[in-house]
Amino acid sequence: MEITFSRRKISWQVGAFCVLGVGFIIILTSMPELAIEYMTRGLRICTSSVIPTLFPFMAVSELMVRSGCGALLGKRLEAPMRTLFGVSGAGAVAVLLGAVCGFPIGASTAAGLYRRGEMTEDEATRVLCFCNYPSSAFMISAVGASLWSDAGIGRMLYICVLSAGAIWALLHRRGGERVTPYCPRQTRIGAHVIGESITAAALSLLNVCAYIAFFSCVVGCLSRVFAVGGMGETAEALIYSFFELTSGAASASLVQNRSLGFIMTAAAGAWSGLSVHLQVISVCAAEGLRLPLRRYFAAKLGQSAIAAALAAAVLFFARIF
Repeated sequence: MEITFSRRKISWQVGAFCVLGVGFIIILTSMPELAIEYMTRGLRICTSSVIPTLFPFMAVSELMVRSGCGALLGKRLEAPMRTLFGVSGAGAVAVLLGAVCGFPIGASTAAGLYRRGEMTEDEATRVLCFCNYPSSAFMISAVGASLWSDAGIGRMLYICVLSAGAIWALLHRRGGERVTPYCPRQTRIGAHVIGESITAAALSLLNVCAYIAFFSCVVGCLSRVFAVGGMGETAEALIYSFFELTSGAASASLVQNRSLGFIMTAAAGAWSGLSVHLQVISVCAAEGLRLPLRRYFAAKLGQSAIAAALAAAVLFFARIF
C-alpha cells in the first residue's frame, strides 16, 4: 500500500511538471518578443541593482565563514541567541550572516554547519525558518535608494522584515530544549581564502541572477496571458512578489497609493518570493538536509503578515507619506 501511494505521488508530480513545462514552452513560442522583453527586464534589474549591491556583501560573508570570523562571532552571540531563540552559537552565525548579507547566505551557512556536524538537523531546520532575509544592501540601496529614492525608507523596510523574523522566532521558541554548545572546527587561514571567497560569491550571485531572470520571464508572460495588467498595478505587484522579490519590490514601488506600496514591499521582503524558496530547497538538498516544507512555508507566510502589520504601524506613527 505504501509503495503504491509513493508511485502515485511521484506520477502526479511528474505529470504536473510536464503540464507546466509544455504550457510555458507554448507561451514562449507563441510570444517570443514578450519573453525576451521580460527576460531583459530581469537582467537589467540584476545589472543595475542586484550585482552592485549584493556582490561585495556576499564576498565578505564568504570570507567571514572561511576565515573563522563567523565562528568567533557565533561564540560571542551564543548566550543571547540561546536565551531568545533557543539556538546555539552556530545558529547565531547563520542568522547574523543571513540578516546582514541576505539570501542565500543564511541558508547555505545553516546547511553547511549541519553538514559539518556543528548543528543538529532539528536546529538547522528551525534556523532556516528565520535566517533568510533580503540583505541590508538590497533593502537600503536597491529598494530604498533606487526604487523609492529614499534610503531611509529602505532602512525602515529592512527593520520591519528583520523584526518580523525575530518575532516569529520568539513565538516559536521551544522552551526547555537543550542546545549543544557551539564548538567550531579549526580553520586554516591563508591568502587562498580571499580567492576562494570571491569565487564562491561570484557563483552564488550568478545563481541568484539566473533565478531573477527566469522568474521575471515566467511571471511577465503569465501576467500578460491572464491579463493581470488589466486588473491593476496592485494585483500585478502581488503576483510578482509571490514569485520573485526583486521584480515584486519594483512593481510595489510603482503602486499609486504609496502607503499601500510600502506595506506590500515589507510583506514581499519577509516572504522573499518562491524563487528564493527554491534556492533554499536546492541548497538544503545539496547538503543532505531535509527541510520540512510545511513548517518553512508557514514561517515565511507568518513573517510576511507580521512585516505588513509592522509597516502599517510605522506609517501610522511616522507619517512618512
